Amino acid sequence: MSVWTILGGIVEITQQFVEENMPDGTTEVVISEGVESIGQCAFKGHTSLKSVVIPKSVKIIGRYVFFGCASLESVVIPEDIKIIDRWVFSGCSSLKSVVIPEGAECIRSWAFDGCTSLQSIVIPEGVDSIGMRAFKDCISLEFVEIPSSIKTIGVLAFTKCTSLKSIVVSGGVETIGNETFSYCSGLHSIVLPDQFCDADNKDHCSITENQTVIPFSVLNEWKQMNRQYLEQITPDGIRSSKYSNQVILFLYQLQNDVDFRPSWNEVLNQCSEVGVEDMLHFSAGTDLHHKLTTVVSMYTEELKTADNLIKDEIMSYLNIADLPEHEFSEVNILTSQSLFSKLCSEVQSLKVLGFFGVVALAIAVGVGYMQRHPGDKY
Repeated sequence: MSVWTILGGIVEITQQFVEENMPDGTTEVVISEGVESIGQCAFKGHTSLKSVVIPKSVKIIGRYVFFGCASLESVVIPEDIKIIDRWVFSGCSSLKSVVIPEGAECIRSWAFDGCTSLQSIVIPEGVDSIGMRAFKDCISLEFVEIPSSIKTIGVLAFTKCTSLKSIVVSGGVETIGNETFSYCSGLHSIVLPDQFCDADNKDHCSITENQTVIPFSVLNEWKQMNRQYLEQITPDGIRSSKYSNQVILFLYQLQNDVDFRPSWNEVLNQCSEVGVEDMLHFSAGTDLHHKLTTVVSMYTEELKTADNLIKDEIMSYLNIADLPEHEFSEVNILTSQSLFSKLCSEVQSLKVLGFFGVVALAIAVGVGYMQRHPGDKY
């Protein structure tokens, strides 16, 4: 790894400064305290760059700063950055996650366009707008939550996010641009402010008939009704949610959407933070509930596995790679049924192995002893 440290003494990093001073093949840049801005196009097109450390003193990151940095994997945006500017991370195809700082006010157009490895984005309260095509072609992005502070979502903001499965748009949003969710082929559930749930607005946003739309007020009411399952009380006596909104949406659908038939893969991946009891509660009346009850019974009664280890056992067996990506209908259901049968067989095998394993171990110990003590008489 080749590290280039930009020492203090300069206020702005310009494209010219980088071109004249950065060694060829640099993979990591460390910017020292004192630098206040990174100018337009400063690191544009430097494909070997993998990480950048930006100090808190930086207040401005200009347009195109990391445009086309195809190897960039990580960057921490300083807390005083107010604007995530146009094309700033566009084409950063190796960038996997981004946390927008608390003080940010807007995400401008094309900011993350073409970040094909981006799997998660945290947008804090305080951001008031998302520009057009801001997340276009983020084909690995799976979940997005839009906070209540956001008023405007631009045209085509999430177009071609083919792995996006669910999105929660809070009630504060006032404007959603044309075709915001176009070509989001994996999207199956969308929470929208109530005023956008009619047919005309769904068409305006490119929401199709096979995608489930849930009014924001309905999800909120359901959360209130299920507070005992979804909330916890902190040592200070404050109530807080135990689960992310992504998981809450998943559990809502599990209980309320008759057409929502998740695979084992989806349940165990999406609900990794949820206990077995909660899963049983919210899946009542579904085929999943029957399957889960069967497996839990096998583990607890026949294998005597402790309750808190049951889901770990299931998750370790049903690997996420066992299911095809982007399949949400009969293929997923059939595969899920196949995995369920495999799991049941595995449990039965473990029972048999439990007995024969003890016998085999005893024999092995005996043989080992005889080999080490050939003169002993028995």
